Amino acid sequence: MTAASPASVKRAAFAILHHKKLPMNLHLSLVPVVSLLAGVLILVMPKLLNYIVAFYLIAIGLIGLIGLFGGHFHLHL
Repeated sequence: MTAASPASVKRAAFAILHHKKLPMNLHLSLVPVVSLLAGVLILVMPKLLNYIVAFYLIAIGLIGLIGLFGGHFHLHL
């Protein structure tokens, strides 16, 4: 974990004291989302297990390949 810069600490303290909203960064990783979705689909539709597992493996493979070439997925709020 990296330490916060003094400027960002001062900005956060100012925002807290003056009740201002700070921008929030949310870094969302796709692998847990795909895994959760696959698990829920298997629970809801167990007859589609083969298709769900195949889709999961393809999706994880593609995410891995994109990750190897510097693809990062970030959601900035």
